[in-house]
Amino acid sequence: MNTIICTMSSINDRLYDMIAYTRSYALELFESTNINCHFESAENIPPTEMSGEKRRNIFLCVKESLNNISKHSKADDVWIKVTILHGSADIQIHDNGVGITMQKLRESGNGRNNMKKRIESIEGRFTIVNNYFTTTIISVPL
Repeated sequence: MNTIICTMSSINDRLYDMIAYTRSYALELFESTNINCHFESAENIPPTEMSGEKRRNIFLCVKESLNNISKHSKADDVWIKVTILHGSADIQIHDNGVGITMQKLRESGNGRNNMKKRIESIEGRFTIVNNYFTTTIISVPL
C-alpha cells in the first residue's frame, strides 16, 4: 500500500522523489539478505515533474526486477545506477548472480512481458541483457 501511495501522490511528483523512494526500497529489501546493494544516481537531478502513472510504472518494474534478483539470482551484489542524459532517465540494475537464459525467461511467467508493457506504455524502452550476469535497463523520456 505504501508503494501505491508514494508513487501516485502528487506530493512525490518529482523525478528526485521517485529516485529517493527507489533507493530506500532497494536498500530495505536487501538489508535482511546476503546481497549487498549499491546505489548510484546522478548528483544534479533536474527538478522534473513526473506523472503518477509514469512513476508507478517505473517503480513497479524496478521492484519486480529487484524481487527477482532477491529470489532467483543467487547474487552477492546488486548495483542500481540512475543516469539522466539527453532528456531521458536511464535505470540499470545489474547483479552478479547466476544469470538468466531466454529459455528461463519464457518459462518463468509473464514478469518480463508485463515489465516491458509497463515501460512501453510510457514511451520508454525495457531491455534485459545477459552477459554471464543479468542487467535490466529501463530508459524513459522525461
